[in-house]
Amino acid sequence: LGTVKLGQALIIKYGTGVNDVWFLIAFNKGEGWISSDDFSFDGYVIDAKSPLEELSKLELTPDEIKIDNNPIAQQQYQYIIVPRTPRVTSEYDKFKDKTFVRSEIFYAWPEGRSKDADVHIRVATGFAYAGKKLNINIARFYISIISHSDSWLFLQNHSLILFVDAKRIRLGIGYHSGEILSHGVGEVIDYWIDRKDLATIANAKTVEMQIGGVELQMSYDFNTYLKDTLAAGTVKK
Repeated sequence: LGTVKLGQALIIKYGTGVNDVWFLIAFNKGEGWISSDDFSFDGYVIDAKSPLEELSKLELTPDEIKIDNNPIAQQQYQYIIVPRTPRVTSEYDKFKDKTFVRSEIFYAWPEGRSKDADVHIRVATGFAYAGKKLNINIARFYISIISHSDSWLFLQNHSLILFVDAKRIRLGIGYHSGEILSHGVGEVIDYWIDRKDLATIANAKTVEMQIGGVELQMSYDFNTYLKDTLAAGTVKK
């Protein structure tokens, strides 16, 4: 491949056509990471066939597919299955004797705005319960809308309506708080949602939100966050 010096970048491309996957590896110059302001491209491009192309040609025999009575196959198969880490965190507060569960932050962008716009909206879900151990399924959860923009977005109107597989779910006006920051305005709106509605959203094919006059089209990945929240709020049998 040759030598890649500090300050250069290495680009690797797998596949051809619209499904190309590109990897950009930027090398540290020795004085902090390279930024777009001080980095001019000087690197190498490597074009290679994806290893998945060869794997897709493999065919298993009927005996290889059956692993129930094959200890060796079962042992090998366990290395293939990689459990996904739930997108929730749990923290026990010993002073309040409560456990607080919160999903990871899901990033969403308003309709008609690009990801580099001056409006950033994040969504999180969660719940809390008394003690360290969950003894009953959680009946009510919360959804938090967290925004940062150059001016107030939801001060006058922060009613939340979800359009879920052509069904409307209204969560009302919620609880709004916000402050003017040195670099814009930060706002947080909390809504309560019952278990049935949260499960409906988590299993939906399409989810859209309207908060005040701002519309959000949620990607399918959003459902995973909700499913993990529901699972965390369900008593393990």
